[in-house]
This record gives sequence, C-alpha cells and structure tokens, in this order.
Amino acid sequence: MPTHLKRKMKKIINKTIPHILGVADPDAFGADAPTPSLVLDTSDFARQKLRALRCHNSQIRENDALALVTLETAPRLLGVEHYRRAKGRGSTGETFLDRLTSSPVLPRPVD
Repeated sequence: MPTHLKRKMKKIINKTIPHILGVADPDAFGADAPTPSLVLDTSDFARQKLRALRCHNSQIRENDALALVTLETAPRLLGVEHYRRAKGRGSTGETFLDRLTSSPVLPRPVD
C-alpha cells in the first residue's frame, strides 16, 4: 500500500478507533507488524493473567475486546506473547534472550 494511503488510513483509524487492546498504533498488529524477536507460550498462565487484568479498571474497559475473553477461552486467546527488541535503544549486542534460544519460538516445558 502506498505510504500516503497508509498515512490517510491511519488518521481515519485513530479518529474512529481510539485504541486496540490499549495500543494506539494500528501498525503494531497484522501483516505489516514487525516480526517478533521472541514468542513465548504462556497458556499455562493465561487465566491468572486475565484475573490480574480484571483487577484493574484501567486495563479492561467495557467495550474492549479483552472484556469478552472468558476464563475458558483465555489460554487460547491470551496464551502466546510476542516480544520485539526495540531498535536504537541500549546495547546492540547479543542479549540474554538471544542466548536463551536460537529459534524465535520456545517449546512448552514437558511435564
């Protein structure tokens, strides 16, 4: 998509949709989102995470998508976390996350 159309679309979205899951930048999601540096399976903790979010009114508003997540669906909907190393900040060398895995996906622990 041409840059001028992306900018125009972004302005329209920002006026009509104030945020998606608390993130004001729609480019943070979807096909154009930067590739994560690390992906973690956190499904074992998803219900606990949802309970913690519900304890804080500022985290889940009435019309937010998170308000529709149930404890039963939490592992499926909240069970994967994506992290991306920020560019231009701090050290540019190898981090502990880089050393932790050579793959961007960590396997679930075996019981």
